[in-house]
Amino acid sequence: TMILSVLPNATAALVSLVFITGVLIAAYIIRKKDDADGLRDNHMTFIIRTIWIGGFLAIVTVTAGAIYMLMHINNVPLNSCIDTFLAMDPAAAQSMSPNQLMELFNPCLPGFIETNTVTLTNSMVISAGPPLIYFLYRYIKGFARAIKGYRLANAKSWF
Repeated sequence: TMILSVLPNATAALVSLVFITGVLIAAYIIRKKDDADGLRDNHMTFIIRTIWIGGFLAIVTVTAGAIYMLMHINNVPLNSCIDTFLAMDPAAAQSMSPNQLMELFNPCLPGFIETNTVTLTNSMVISAGPPLIYFLYRYIKGFARAIKGYRLANAKSWF
């Protein structure tokens, strides 16, 4: 789910969201059924905290990445396409479908992406890097302890 959640594809992101929601619900159900002091309860608490803290971290980092991108993006390569759009009849511009709008802006996109490659890459790293590292660390830590049959010393810790 970590990889699916950062792919620039709405379907992949939706599948990731559905899967992580299912894991969260299952963890709450399993934890409720189990002994409050048992190994399974310990790991379900760890999973629940991982998802909630990771989700909060993702919201913060996506916001930071968006702010970074908005502050550093260079829209100059889009100017010719924007001028063409603004020169159109307002009624025709308003009735354009998303595909027609993409056709209008497609000639400008390669220059826009080339000009802003570093900004877009940095924004992606700021947005996706910390949550991915956090989830990976927590999954490895929890899985390693579960395989060995050990409880987590503090299932409610942030790390």
